[in-house]
Amino acid sequence: MLLEPRGAADQRVTLVLDLDETLVRSSFDTNFDADFEAPFNLNGSWCTARVRKRPFVDEFLARVADKFEVVIMTAGVRPYASLVLDLLDTGRVLGPRFYRESCTKTANGLLVKDLSRMNRDLKRTIIVDNSPNAYLWHPEHAIDVVDFVGDPEDDELKTIADFLDVIHDVDDVRQHVAHWRSGGSYELPPNARADAPNRAALAKEAKAAGN
Repeated sequence: MLLEPRGAADQRVTLVLDLDETLVRSSFDTNFDADFEAPFNLNGSWCTARVRKRPFVDEFLARVADKFEVVIMTAGVRPYASLVLDLLDTGRVLGPRFYRESCTKTANGLLVKDLSRMNRDLKRTIIVDNSPNAYLWHPEHAIDVVDFVGDPEDDELKTIADFLDVIHDVDDVRQHVAHWRSGGSYELPPNARADAPNRAALAKEAKAAGN
């Protein structure tokens, strides 16, 4: 398992975020218009990635970190991705990070992010990723964000943040994530949060017991 077990006091939905083409766009082209540069060493050679942040990414991370357990899982190599995340996460709101070595490589070479290894209730686990290969085994958990290619008018993260505000405490995310493009106008079906009082009671009891 990738994550340690979580105490009953923490009843948040787990949100697994991709990095490249989801939160940022990187290029090694010196003419690429970037928000910051990330020099890193890979196999003894120095490279400099020029990184452009997706519009609204700072606000997005701050908002989701307030209501979700935020986990980063990227197929990027650790020397590159770790530095980019350090430079991106100015508010220090991100939780655990997992890199290429934590992805599962299939027989035909695909890198899959196996949510069953997160050690969390799958009914309350969401992945936000631009690559269908990444959520190949868990499509019903996926917010299938489009590739960020550098468009300054891109508003995908704003739409997703508004949608996540609505569903942050539902009983089963799989019944809702396909509707993410509705953003904040998404209306929860009746009983979508039927078990929320029980979760709140468990959390309160655990906190009182110091767990």
